[in-house]
Amino acid sequence: MVDLVRPASLKWQICLTILTLLFCSAFLIQIWNYKNFLSGEVQRTEEKHLVIAQNLSLAMSRYINDVAQVFIYLQADLAQEDMVTRSHVMMRKFDLDTITIVRADNSIAQTTSAFGQVPPLPSAEVLDELREGVSTVLFGVQMSDLERIGDRKYFVLGLNLPDGALAIGYLKTDYIKSLQEKILFGDNGHSAIFDASGRAIAHPSRTVEDNMMDASGISVVALMLERKEGVGMFYSPPMDQDMIAGYTYVPETGWAVMVPQPLSELSAAVHASLVESYLVALLTALILAFMGWRLANRIVQPIEHFTRSSQEITHGNYNVELPDLEQSSREMSTLNELLKKMIATVRQSEHRLRAALRLEEQESQRKNEFIVIASHELRTPLNGVLGMLSACSDRSQDAELRGYLDVAHGSAKRLSRIVDNMIAFTEASEDELKISPAPFDARSALETLCKDFAKRAEAKGLTFDFSWPRGEKRLLVADRDKIEQVVSLLLDNAVKFTDRGGVVFSAQTETAIDGTGSTLVISVRDTGAGMAEADQAEIFKPFSTWSARRPAILSRAITRGSAWDCASRKLSRPRWGAASRLQAN
Repeated sequence: MVDLVRPASLKWQICLTILTLLFCSAFLIQIWNYKNFLSGEVQRTEEKHLVIAQNLSLAMSRYINDVAQVFIYLQADLAQEDMVTRSHVMMRKFDLDTITIVRADNSIAQTTSAFGQVPPLPSAEVLDELREGVSTVLFGVQMSDLERIGDRKYFVLGLNLPDGALAIGYLKTDYIKSLQEKILFGDNGHSAIFDASGRAIAHPSRTVEDNMMDASGISVVALMLERKEGVGMFYSPPMDQDMIAGYTYVPETGWAVMVPQPLSELSAAVHASLVESYLVALLTALILAFMGWRLANRIVQPIEHFTRSSQEITHGNYNVELPDLEQSSREMSTLNELLKKMIATVRQSEHRLRAALRLEEQESQRKNEFIVIASHELRTPLNGVLGMLSACSDRSQDAELRGYLDVAHGSAKRLSRIVDNMIAFTEASEDELKISPAPFDARSALETLCKDFAKRAEAKGLTFDFSWPRGEKRLLVADRDKIEQVVSLLLDNAVKFTDRGGVVFSAQTETAIDGTGSTLVISVRDTGAGMAEADQAEIFKPFSTWSARRPAILSRAITRGSAWDCASRKLSRPRWGAASRLQAN
């Protein structure tokens, strides 16, 4: 059985609908506000970050120009010992660690260090690149990408001298790092600087900076390396966040400069600015929800009253109290009037129905009484017929006549049992026929039953054959009357609806698999017209044409068979099969 889930009350449905609409509207408005605010915040951020990146690029451009000029000046004074001390001061000021003069064969001609320790020479590839450089933007000074020399990181400056000599300077990144560290805003807003090949010069992540991570694969860095500037969004692996950044480059060196900030910080700032609107929307929703609750109460109150009245009517109480005039609304007033008319109509219908039921019960009782009286009245003449037939059979010397009398006596006995069944069926409290199993000789009973039908078949010019296998079990425990009734109906129709040919009736017993009982299998075959397959489904439907002719068509449908369980307490509806099977104990 399916459990039906009761819906929520109308009051709650109205309130929840109003609340849902309010919150959905507030939610959509807030989304719209958020998008507008976020768009404005992003626009302001783009402008601010790009300006910061441009200023940082300008500062490094000025610095690298100053470094190039100082380097040119200091390398020229390297041979004058009285200038060394002053040169060291200038070198420390501009983060020039060491200046070295390298001969054409890459041997060191002169060197001086402002910090006490002279680093080793760069690789031959770097020296060759410096000699072959063609840049003229730094007064002829060439600059390498960021190189790790010894345990430090340097930019190597190169200036070609006569006779293939090369002046090189080791530029530290301390000043560039100090510029990068000064730009901090928000929780994670910062700046980042990369060399012309995309390796990190200065970055807030110590790991990225120490490892000189190659960031050329990041979209914004790739644009900077192409000497482009603007604002873009990208994913930062070190920060593990989506970022927005203003980006540009240093014209003299091609270094990439960007000022990124996580988008989540912009979103958080927008949410913070929307807190007041969130509170206003919530307060408005609560006020409107309270008003909706009051409105729902006014709408639902008369409906609840009508619901209680309907429940009383359902339980048979038609004396419910309804208001003379419902004033909550025009619709409720109309419903109140219709409900009062319905109650009056139901009262009248109930009176008529009860009267009709009483008449029906009286009529049914009279029919049952008639059947019982008629059945009892039929018993007396039937008993007389049975007695006279027995007496005639006992006094007759003619064997053939005695056979006829025995057949007539058997038919009268079956008629008597039918009368008894009518009485039992009428007096029974349930729609059932009682089964009365008892031992009897099945072969003898069927042979006696076949005598009458054999005579009728002979009178129509038909053949009639009955077979019982030799050695088959004869004694069965079953309801003999029911078996004879079934067989009689089958044989009667077989003879009645067969015009030429004959009827073959066979019977045998089958022992059950578990050995606890036997099944009587009967088969009736005739050469009659038969029955259309489409009509076979109508045989056992009550009050149909075929059910009214059920006795007439049983033999014509016997090719599909019938089955009765005679060991049960009820005579079950026949099931069509290959042949009739009558279960016996």
